[in-house]
Amino acid sequence: MTGVCFMVCVTVLSYYVKKDGGRGNYLPVTLTVMACCAVTFCILGIVSSALEVYFVVGCAAVLYQMHRRA
Repeated sequence: MTGVCFMVCVTVLSYYVKKDGGRGNYLPVTLTVMACCAVTFCILGIVSSALEVYFVVGCAAVLYQMHRRA
């Protein structure tokens, strides 16, 4: 459930950064990370450690870029 909450928070933040006139459009990058995770989950059928690490690192990179440019 933590991953789902984290995903929702990052998506909402990405949306509001663009809506409030912030620099950069992070929503496509966030959705790309999520899509890659979804495809990997469908292929593997389980949530592996590598999938969790990819998701957290990808979202953390998006959040870092948002923070850096805000």
